[in-house]
Amino acid sequence: MRNHRATATDLTVLPVLLFLLVSAEGQSQEYVFETNDNLITISRYVGSAEAVVIPDKINGLSIDSIDGAFYHCTNVTRVILPNGVTSIGEQSFQYCEHLTTITIPNSVTNIGAFAFSDCGMTNITLSTSLTSIEKLVFAECINLTSITIPNSVKSIEHNAFEECINLTNVTIGSSVTNIGVMAFGKCFRLTSVIIPAVVTSIGDAAFEQCNKLTAVYFKGNAPGIGEDVFKKVPVDGTTTVYYLSGTTGWGKTFGGCPTAQWTGKLP
Repeated sequence: MRNHRATATDLTVLPVLLFLLVSAEGQSQEYVFETNDNLITISRYVGSAEAVVIPDKINGLSIDSIDGAFYHCTNVTRVILPNGVTSIGEQSFQYCEHLTTITIPNSVTNIGAFAFSDCGMTNITLSTSLTSIEKLVFAECINLTSITIPNSVKSIEHNAFEECINLTNVTIGSSVTNIGVMAFGKCFRLTSVIIPAVVTSIGDAAFEQCNKLTAVYFKGNAPGIGEDVFKKVPVDGTTTVYYLSGTTGWGKTFGGCPTAQWTGKLP
């Protein structure tokens, strides 16, 4: 149970809960935070710095989570999270349209829905302890061009990368079993994708309107798929689904796309 909460207007009453750090550039970095079991959750950044380096501790207590703290902070361009943070909550960086660089430590196990939607990064390195890509986490990150989903991730939830219109390169970790509805929908520049062997289901319209998608490579047996998984991929019929010899469940078409045997080598 969280037993402390303060806002900027509470400063005169509970001054200990507003942390002020003067950056090297002389700009103030202020955090509204809450405590729980001697751990800190930062709930709001109210400083003016464009480059934000979050300290390891506040008042001697370790920072455990970021919960919506940078929502709509349009001036922030760079954030470094400290080692030890385990959770990035829902909407934590949503609408940070000028955020181009963020350092996420490998201690992070959870990133909540919408956490980075509408942000400005071109690429991002995710924690190797992350267990899932939640819904709409990176939706409408229109500058995102590449991402590697670590092997620790088991699920990519619905609309996770929807309308990442410049996303061209995706590496999906080997432990992903589920790709959700519209997960990569409207990723207009995505040209190819490799599906791990353990994927058992792909949701409706998962790759809808990826209209430059020409090759989908499957490492395992044919998974269960929803409706319109490859809807409005190249209209000239050039999208091919490739499968490895010895895998099962493949026919002449898959999801409406022609299939072909794959040697395991990429062009």
